[in-house]
Amino acid sequence: MTINDLKKIQNFFLETVTSNPNINIHEILEKKEMDIFEKKTAHRLEAYRVSYYSRISSVFSETIFKLASLLFGKNLIKDFLIEYFYQNPSPNHMEESIRNFPNFLEEQEEIQECPFVPDFIRLCINISDILAAPNPNELLLIKNTTTVPQPNEIFLQEEHILLQSQWPIFQMYCSAKNLSELSELESTTEELLEEKRIEELTSINNTNESILIFKSCEWSLETILIPEEFISIMDGLSKKQNIEDAIEQADINEDLFDISKLSNWMSLMTKHSAFMTK
Repeated sequence: MTINDLKKIQNFFLETVTSNPNINIHEILEKKEMDIFEKKTAHRLEAYRVSYYSRISSVFSETIFKLASLLFGKNLIKDFLIEYFYQNPSPNHMEESIRNFPNFLEEQEEIQECPFVPDFIRLCINISDILAAPNPNELLLIKNTTTVPQPNEIFLQEEHILLQSQWPIFQMYCSAKNLSELSELESTTEELLEEKRIEELTSINNTNESILIFKSCEWSLETILIPEEFISIMDGLSKKQNIEDAIEQADINEDLFDISKLSNWMSLMTKHSAFMTK
């Protein structure tokens, strides 16, 4: 047997293990590559295949979607992930393979009982993307400058994500973070965590919220609530406009606009390193 033959067998094994479990194993048994295997042991390949999808579902529910698992229940997220990978086997990089997970959830009849879950899943993916993004140039941060820049010199950090939702995405994020901190305490039991999970969920007020996600430094993630009246300003900033242009071109009601609230919000954003000079 040549090296090329071994590679073909290896590729066949990997393709089989990662193939859609909805494909009947007997269809695979008919392939010529199966000649190297004992047909009566084909059930082992099936076991590998089921185990593969179960394992990657567990990995994602405990990593990228850890906050979602804490807030909505690990089994809920894991079971949806298993079904997602069953229906959407992908040869892509692991993290790329879950890009369509939120859209998949929106198509599931069961999700109608908790329609806010897909947007929170999007938040989890966004957080993962920002954590993997380049770190900000701290020398350009407004709070680190020795002089006060002009409005047309102030821009939003390039590596950011603006997530707008019809659900209380910021409240859910804060609740999930509270649960995450609680779960890391040695004294926390599963019963206590579940009790706190229900308490956090019931304390959330149903309203639409938008948040900005970025890194304030190499190791610090920031998620800031964007007031509804400033969404149009943030939209301009997110499109690389400077503060002056973003405010001038924003769709706002000048008679009702609260300039002091804008000033406080700008100060908060500056404090959390959202703004940079150019």
